[in-house]
Amino acid sequence: AAGRYRVVASYSGDDTHYAAIPKVASLVIKKADKAIVTVNDINNNYGEEYKYSYSLEGVVARDIDTLVSSIVCVTDNNENVGNHKIKAIINEDVAKNYKEVVITPKAININIDNINTTYGDDEKVLTFSLAVDSTLAYGDTLADLGITLERESGNDVGEYKITGDASNENYDVTFTDGTYTIASKKVQLIID
Repeated sequence: AAGRYRVVASYSGDDTHYAAIPKVASLVIKKADKAIVTVNDINNNYGEEYKYSYSLEGVVARDIDTLVSSIVCVTDNNENVGNHKIKAIINEDVAKNYKEVVITPKAININIDNINTTYGDDEKVLTFSLAVDSTLAYGDTLADLGITLERESGNDVGEYKITGDASNENYDVTFTDGTYTIASKKVQLIID
């Protein structure tokens, strides 16, 4: 384990050699730089036992078994069909051997809604939704993602791309761009 250890070197001697004076020294084992632990997604059929697996990066070989066996995974205790959250807790005794234990951001997909409007109408509010294959963690809501949407500038008839950005670093957000479509305005002319 990382830390400072007292080491005593001594020799008691034998028939042909005198005993040595004990020498005291310090052994310092530095912390490893970084351990990245990612809990892999589980796709189970109803009634099957959860089998957790992990992706590890930067873990010292001798720590792998100890680290993996120390991970405690907690779910929301819901065994019904659907998406359920997994929270990983790492044993403090193992984590202290590393300068940093990183929990990787959760990957999610956000769909930006397409908007249709007519030339001359008021600007419409840009909206988005969480993709069907994505779930948020620990009771987070869409508002917690810190998403901002922006469309290409222009008010003439045509199509404009809508893009997004998220400020919440707990998530790795992939956006599916939307399209803001401005259609021509129909007018009726009456000629006298």
